[in-house]
Amino acid sequence: MKKIITTVGASLFTNYMDIDVKSTFGEKNYKDIRDDINNLKNQGVSNYDNFKYEIKELKETIENLWLKGIMKSQGNWVLTEKSFINFHASAEISSINKLLKEINENEIEIYFLTSDTVLSKLAAEILKHFFEEYNLYQGINISAKIDTVTGINVLDRNKFLKIGLNNLIEKLNKISGEYFSNVILNITGGFKGLIPYLTIWAQIHYVPTVYIFEESEQLIKLPQTPITMDYGVFEKYSDVIEKLAAGDIEQSKKEFIEKNKLYDFPTDIIGEVKDGNFSLLYLEPLGLILWNKYKSFKRIYLPKQSKYFDYADKKTLNIIFSEMYEKINSFSLEDFRILKDNKIKHAQLEDTWVYKTHCCSAQYRIQYKYEENKKLIIYNFVRIQSERDDKTYVQQMKQKYDNLKNRELIPISI
Repeated sequence: MKKIITTVGASLFTNYMDIDVKSTFGEKNYKDIRDDINNLKNQGVSNYDNFKYEIKELKETIENLWLKGIMKSQGNWVLTEKSFINFHASAEISSINKLLKEINENEIEIYFLTSDTVLSKLAAEILKHFFEEYNLYQGINISAKIDTVTGINVLDRNKFLKIGLNNLIEKLNKISGEYFSNVILNITGGFKGLIPYLTIWAQIHYVPTVYIFEESEQLIKLPQTPITMDYGVFEKYSDVIEKLAAGDIEQSKKEFIEKNKLYDFPTDIIGEVKDGNFSLLYLEPLGLILWNKYKSFKRIYLPKQSKYFDYADKKTLNIIFSEMYEKINSFSLEDFRILKDNKIKHAQLEDTWVYKTHCCSAQYRIQYKYEENKKLIIYNFVRIQSERDDKTYVQQMKQKYDNLKNRELIPISI
């Protein structure tokens, strides 16, 4: 199953209001929606139920006149049979339609991310109905969800930066469920001020990003940039960044930097809202993206001279270590101590345990220790390729352990 995350704007309405569209319909058949749009413009989503009449009128007009019975041919609008679908009705429809034709999946979830305005939510409701009920794609089961992002408001810069963008990042992480390979980000519609932050989020998490540029018929895919980050600053200043992420520090930025001695800290990720003599600090959206990425890492520790660092098949080991991390970290230290499991505690070697696993057509035995604060230390590993290996790996590990157990531990993220 693929998840398509799509930001939603108002092009569903503004495209219909274009003078060329009105000319194509003619005065007799065209229904003007300007008054309804003006009544709803800049209205917060909390007022949605106060505009039932305008919402009903707009839904009927768009669904009956704009989503079918008209098409774009060689750059010009042309009236057609009522059964004909208008795939140029909005930026969202045009891009998702192209995308669905390219995706080889029979289960698709579309997430429409709206700003906290009435028009954005209304557009998303019409789009949801369009993709779920029109049955346009044979063999593809489509379900759609609407998610409103509180604080995405172009009229309030501070709210947008401090609340809106942070809420947006949280929504993206929640929808993806940390399985970013199943996600496609469509940035064609919506508020253009979001694009830089959406793009950075997608690049860091290796999420494919697509859009249709203006009048182009071609779906453009952003290339993945090989981004590498030094997350050492997040390790060093994790307590400080956690406070900034909570966004409730009442202190000037200068005072905060001096008090916490943040002399090698990237201070650009500290946001500051000023109101007279009052200052409130928060973590800028870019910092929040990187912080969430850092927290998602599975961190294990290896002795400085571990053979892991020169091992050819790190990919397989990382899969195994990730599996170990998830299984072992599901236990508290107390529960782990009394655990009886032939795979997790296959054998005991002094004050360590041996983890038995089969991965990627290979068997491994992993020597490890599980300590306070769910710290997982991996001292050694042996690939089991024969019956002899299975009988001798404990002895091999014993011989190496005295040399490894007092070595400096190096944290790695997997």
